[in-house]
Amino acid sequence: MFSWIIMGAILILSLTYVAYYVKRTMLESAEPDLTDFSNIRAIEIDEECQSGRISQVEATQLKADLATEVSLVESGKGQDFTKRVLASNRLPGQVFAFILVFATLGSVTLYQSLGFPREVTFTDQITKGTITQEGMSDFLVFRAQKNKRAQDWFFVGQDKISQQDYVGAQYAFEQALINPPEDPQDVVVILTEYAQ
Repeated sequence: MFSWIIMGAILILSLTYVAYYVKRTMLESAEPDLTDFSNIRAIEIDEECQSGRISQVEATQLKADLATEVSLVESGKGQDFTKRVLASNRLPGQVFAFILVFATLGSVTLYQSLGFPREVTFTDQITKGTITQEGMSDFLVFRAQKNKRAQDWFFVGQDKISQQDYVGAQYAFEQALINPPEDPQDVVVILTEYAQ
């Protein structure tokens, strides 16, 4: 459970950092973009006036409009527009973040439900020497049900006999004989244990 909390916290911190970085980058790049735009537009107005596409009066009016737009943005009134643009981009970002979180948590949940963590836990307990007889029995049954191999059911049967659970051993040997091994000698061993 603790690992889930850590994983969720790391995921939220990562998404928050990415959102903050993107927002900061967009705000920083907005000012140089405005300066570049105004310079390029002023050059275009001069070129259009020299080529005769617009008159001197129109060029003067366009330059005045451009200067007004730049002064509005620099004075802060134009930031309302920038905030609205950023706010309109918020929904796709939130949808993307939701999809990312859902996909990550969903894939981890699916991965755990497929049985792999039980095998890792079992191997870890064997390595540390902390596995109990009950834990070993549970894992043998889990592996036999998962793999459906005669050898696994045979080991379950032997384990049940050692615990004096003869009904469980009988069931395990019957399961082993449903899909018998190819080697007839192995079948004889299973039948011998079953008879005992």
